[in-house]
Amino acid sequence: MQSVEQQSIMLSGNFDFLARSFAQMCVHGRQFDIDTITGNMDSDSRVWFVKRYQFYLSYLASQH
Repeated sequence: MQSVEQQSIMLSGNFDFLARSFAQMCVHGRQFDIDTITGNMDSDSRVWFVKRYQFYLSYLASQH
């Protein structure tokens, strides 16, 4: 069984992957509602996810 800390690290890794994936889709013209994607997340997770999404969105947009 994993500790809460290990689960938290894995979850943040999964969220980071998702934030990067959604940013890539957005840069390539896919449209979606970030509020719908984060709607079931708790407040801390939502804030963290949106910050990572915005980071990747900015980074990827500057690469094009």
